Amino acid sequence: MMKISLAEKRNLSSNSVHPHRIKNYESIFETIRNSDTPLSISEICRITGISHPTVARILEELYEKKLIKYEKNHNTYIGRKPLTVQFCADAGVIIGLEIGDETYGVITDLKGKIISEKILL
Repeated sequence: MMKISLAEKRNLSSNSVHPHRIKNYESIFETIRNSDTPLSISEICRITGISHPTVARILEELYEKKLIKYEKNHNTYIGRKPLTVQFCADAGVIIGLEIGDETYGVITDLKGKIISEKILL
C-alpha cells in the first residue's frame, strides 16, 4: 500500500478550487483593477472584508502572474512605509473584432484603454 505524505494530501486538496476561493480571488482582483491609486493590503482587506492572510496569499498569486506590482508608499512620514499594490494594465492585451459591412479591430490594455484601432477591409 502506497503512503501519501501530508504535503501531498494538501496539494491534492488544493487542486479542487472551492467556489468561495474563486469569489475572494475575483473580489480582490476587481478591487485592485478598478482602483485609480495604489492600495495597501490593509485597504484591500477593509474594502473586500477578506482576511489579511487570504488577501496576502491571493496577491502572491497575482504577482506571480505579473498582474500586479508592489511599491513602497513614500507619502507617509512616520513609521514603516506601507507596501502598496497596483494593477499592471500592460501585463497583456485584449483584442476585439466587429465583423459586419466593415470589419473593425481594436487592441486595448487590460483596463480597456485603446492602444490601437483600425477599420479592416
